Amino acid sequence: MATISQQILAIPNTEIPATSEEGKIIVVLETENQGYVTDAIDKINNLDHVLITFLVYHHIENYELQAEGKL
Repeated sequence: MATISQQILAIPNTEIPATSEEGKIIVVLETENQGYVTDAIDKINNLDHVLITFLVYHHIENYELQAEGKL
């Protein structure tokens, strides 16, 4: 787990807020575009000893529209 966690944290914009004794790792990505998220998921899924990686929650904020009062 420690080695895989280090490899995940080497990917920019990743955080690991929690892990489990069963070997599950929660990874949080905060990025400016959706393409980066899918690329990071692919990188994590291709690490040795990672069985599966999937997106549980996805949120997009449009700061430009918020600043203009349109949201």
